Amino acid sequence: MQPKRKHSIADVLLAYRWYCYLSIGLSGLIALLATAGFVLGQYAPIKPEPATQLKNLSLFLFVISAGMIYFSLRVLKLPRNRTTYGAHLTNIAVGISTCVLAPFCIWLLLEWLKPEVKSYFESPEDSALEPAKTRPAKFDL
Repeated sequence: MQPKRKHSIADVLLAYRWYCYLSIGLSGLIALLATAGFVLGQYAPIKPEPATQLKNLSLFLFVISAGMIYFSLRVLKLPRNRTTYGAHLTNIAVGISTCVLAPFCIWLLLEWLKPEVKSYFESPEDSALEPAKTRPAKFDL
């Protein structure tokens, strides 16, 4: 039996970056499909009640998808500190609610909760006690 491979902070950050890009792509696809559903509900020759329900559902999905795209794009540009560690953690937790990204997000969450990753996001005053060689030089997504 092989020993478990310990992932470095750089590996976890790269996986998180890829997760954000996947989340943006999937949310964009959902927003595109929601727009098509809204147009279909507007112009398709179907009864008014199902058309209204389709438009409402499509609008709801579009708003949620646009919010996820915005949040995932915004969280990639945040500076490194304790607060943004929580924002990234929230982004991962939201990804667990999707059936497509859940397996990857569960692994990412387990890696993200490790003390090494959390200490990487500590402010410079708090992390001055740790040796600089244990952390990557910068957090550049």
